Amino acid sequence: DLMDIMTASAIDQTVRSGNVKLQFHHRLCCIDVVARNFNDDTQTISNLSVNIGGIQYNGIQVYMHKGDAKFSSIPEKSESWNVNDEVTFDILSDAVQVVQNEVKSISGNKNIMLVPQTASLSGTVTFVKNGDTANPVNEAFSSDFDFEEGKKYSIVVSFTGDDVIVLMVQSGAWEERDDVNYEFE
Repeated sequence: DLMDIMTASAIDQTVRSGNVKLQFHHRLCCIDVVARNFNDDTQTISNLSVNIGGIQYNGIQVYMHKGDAKFSSIPEKSESWNVNDEVTFDILSDAVQVVQNEVKSISGNKNIMLVPQTASLSGTVTFVKNGDTANPVNEAFSSDFDFEEGKKYSIVVSFTGDDVIVLMVQSGAWEERDDVNYEFE
């Protein structure tokens, strides 16, 4: 249930400084789900959920100024949190079609937001393929990298012939928007 967290700061600015430019930074990491279809036939995905294990933290203290060692983020976990617990994220219920040679983001606004961690994750992706509710697809994935703040990661569901392959990859940094204007008083 985490929402994206972004912070910005401006140091040594006063009312006489006029306009203050703030560069906002993502403070969590993001995981989206992407489908790739290498088949000639259109593939349909519905009822998609992602089960993830190995999540180290379920909370974070975030300071406004990023990059200052004195004010870095502090990951936290509640007493009831266990790193061995698995968490299920319901990503998609409606059917989404993926045509031949298409790469399509299917998580939309239901991306998974996590506290950055220096550990790998593993899990399973479960969904209904082409309306076959009697035989849902259940494919495992794992990562071998750390999850850094401000970075985006993808769970890629690939259709190749009759096979479904699921991988977790590093997608890179989120794209920043510099043209956001807000007025504070």
